[in-house]
This record gives sequence, C-alpha cells and structure tokens, in this order.
Amino acid sequence: MQVRDPQRRELGWYPFACPVPTRESDIDHQGIVNNVALLGYYSEARGAWRRTWLEPGAPLYDVSTTLNVRELETIYLHRAVHGSPIVIGLRILTASPSECLLAAAAFQDDHCVSVQNCFLAYQRDHQWADLPTAILERLRSQKS
Repeated sequence: MQVRDPQRRELGWYPFACPVPTRESDIDHQGIVNNVALLGYYSEARGAWRRTWLEPGAPLYDVSTTLNVRELETIYLHRAVHGSPIVIGLRILTASPSECLLAAAAFQDDHCVSVQNCFLAYQRDHQWADLPTAILERLRSQKS
C-alpha cells in the first residue's frame, strides 16, 4: 500500500494507537515540532506496539536477537505543534519470513501530519536473518 493512499490518513484504519506527548525540547522558536523529533515519536510507538502486541513481556532491548528497522519512508503532510499529543497509528501490512511492513501515521487533533512505511527485519548476532516462526505467526495473526 502506498503511503499516499487516503485511507492511511484516517486514525480509525489503524488497530494500534499510541499517544505520545509533545515535549518542549522537540520544538523550535515558533512552537513547531521538529521532524526528527516526530521520527522519535514513531519509534516510541513501535516500541510500545512490540511490548504489548508482538512480544508481550519481552525485554526492551535484546542485543543478540531483535526486530529492527531496516528501512523507513516518511512523508510529512502538515506541521505538528507543541501542546496536543501526537497519536501514532500502526498496522501490519505484510509479514514474510524476511521482513514485516508496518504502516504508520502521526495524528494531532484529528489531522494526519505524516505517514510512514517501516520495514522491520530480524537480526540475530548482528546479522539479518529470517524471522523466527513464532514471531512470524504472531505478525500474520495480527495482520489486518
């Protein structure tokens, strides 16, 4: 699915949503959230998704085996401003043995401010590897 698909700009399309408060350290002198900070909000939401949906109870960081971001594609649509929280929506689009495509979008005050494709892949001993069967099955069971 393309990041420009209008369906991607509706929070209700995403089965997982994670509110992230804006922080004063993330804004410029005009009160606009820095795009790099917005990428950090996406990362926080992926971490929450992983800990609650994908691998409940898993350690936050496991250096020997982990699901990592292999590639990101982000399109910024509108400015995000300090004040209202950003809500990140996440949805699994595809899950194959080699990677998972996670669709994401950032919303503020019911407006979509950016959309993202996140390709997740598995690393074992710092090498890309096929997803473990249990994780692949869990991803596929949650795919909408």
